[in-house]
Amino acid sequence: MISGSTMGVTGPDRNSTGWGPNVCAYAGQPFLTGYQGGSPQNLGGNWPDYLVGTIMAFSILSTLWHRNKTGQGQYIEVAMAETISSMIPEAFLEYSMTGQQVERIGNHDPDMAPHNVYPCLGDDAWVALAVRSDEEWRSLCQVMGHPELSHDAKFAAPESRKTNEKELDRLVGEWCATRTNSAITASLQAMKIPAGSVMNVIDLLADPHMIARGYVVEMDHPEVGKRSVAGLPISFSAMPQLPYFSAPLLGQHNDFVFGDLLGHNPERVQKLKHSQAIY
Repeated sequence: MISGSTMGVTGPDRNSTGWGPNVCAYAGQPFLTGYQGGSPQNLGGNWPDYLVGTIMAFSILSTLWHRNKTGQGQYIEVAMAETISSMIPEAFLEYSMTGQQVERIGNHDPDMAPHNVYPCLGDDAWVALAVRSDEEWRSLCQVMGHPELSHDAKFAAPESRKTNEKELDRLVGEWCATRTNSAITASLQAMKIPAGSVMNVIDLLADPHMIARGYVVEMDHPEVGKRSVAGLPISFSAMPQLPYFSAPLLGQHNDFVFGDLLGHNPERVQKLKHSQAIY
């Protein structure tokens, strides 16, 4: 047996009412998210639900292994708040080792610089990039057309780049502002520098990689016509073509449901339709 709840089935807050925003806030995630000097930011969305479901699935598999080994079953209990808190281990470790709180730093990294999301040429266009080593820093300087920056004492080592991060962000930002995010991504990826365009939904549906992998699916609906939609994020070797269906029309399957499944004869189904009990 498995139980999943907001705060767990024991403890003084076991009867608390829970919803994504307040559970995330309790679990500590928003405190670490946001710009330096700014307010805490909740990530939004329903990702905690999927996270808890994943933890529960793996817990069941672990328990089945235990049952096969010992012949005994178990009761599994998962609290959403604790599951979310388990995703911020660095903050716990930092406080345990140094007594210091981890502060909000936006898109920056505690050690790497440059490490940020920069505005690019175009309307609300952005690119994310990270420099992990001196070698990547030299490559970035080369791509930017300023190889001399790699010899500047202010940026020569990871520690000095982090110390002078504001100036570094300004230099990289000025370069990014004159180019499209796709061009920046291509040039940096060619030099093995982690970089990627910040994609919106329109970008994703038109992305050649997503299309090539079959994630973008072309659906044909009898009322709205052809539309590109997001498919399943998994593939099966034994099922190369997943059976996608468009959303049904109102009452489209009533004959099947009320006739074939529920066993009503055609006259009864027609009577239900005529009385507008069903469509």
